[in-house]
Amino acid sequence: MTDIRLSTFDPVDLRGLPAIVDGLTKWLRPAIWPALDATEETILFFDEMDRAAPAVANAALQIVLERRIGEHVLPACVRIVAAGNGETDRTGTQKISSAQANRFTHLYAVADAEATAAHLARKGTHPAMPAFLRFRGHATADGKPGLIHGAPMPGEKAFPSPRAWEKVAGFIHLPAPQRSRLTRGTVGSAAAVEWEAFLRTYAGIAGLMADIMARPESADVPEEPSLQYAVSSAIARKADFASWRAVITYAARMPREFCIVTVLDAVRRDPRLKATAEYGAWAVANQDVAL
Repeated sequence: MTDIRLSTFDPVDLRGLPAIVDGLTKWLRPAIWPALDATEETILFFDEMDRAAPAVANAALQIVLERRIGEHVLPACVRIVAAGNGETDRTGTQKISSAQANRFTHLYAVADAEATAAHLARKGTHPAMPAFLRFRGHATADGKPGLIHGAPMPGEKAFPSPRAWEKVAGFIHLPAPQRSRLTRGTVGSAAAVEWEAFLRTYAGIAGLMADIMARPESADVPEEPSLQYAVSSAIARKADFASWRAVITYAARMPREFCIVTVLDAVRRDPRLKATAEYGAWAVANQDVAL
């Protein structure tokens, strides 16, 4: 994929610089432009198209519609994808023209707590963060809004988003006063309070974790949802070839949704665990969800 941040481009960056060749002006092909004889499938990704200068947007429109700009032609193996924020997202976007809008098929993406949690678990982020996002990323039954994404509180600039939560995960090992202050400045005060409360819950499972690894068949299974999310994420992160039997044995005793999340998080982080007999038996018993 070729990532082109249109908000940082000038029109000449798309068309290339002029040069005199045999007395004629030729436009040198930019390095970002695929060669005409290219055969490997790739994506030309126009990012931040909603923030591009009008002249750059117009140059990009010719590429989108005609698959060329000047004498530079896109090979058949290239697909064009663009991205941008919505006009109501308060991100400094410009209203796109009808000509621009009509050249695309529009798909709308929203922040999703489970997708973000799975992504962070796969990256090896501290397990408290995926657990928290599964616990409070969605709206609660009593009407509290989900914390995966939200608007700033009055008088604040910070607000929760997947990007902000990933940044907050990097503060976990800091002393509590510093961590709390940085978290408030990243996701806002209300979200920070709930995150700090969840971290205290997470810190309280250390003894249970040791018990799970030693006695997975009889270790306590908590009933409190916040503890269930914390334990699920923690044992998934701990899973390796040595602890895998204990992890799957204990996970099977948890409510099914937590069992599934635990095992899938573990094998997404380390796909080699799929080759074990324990995973094979689990996959047979959970054929509707096994990956």
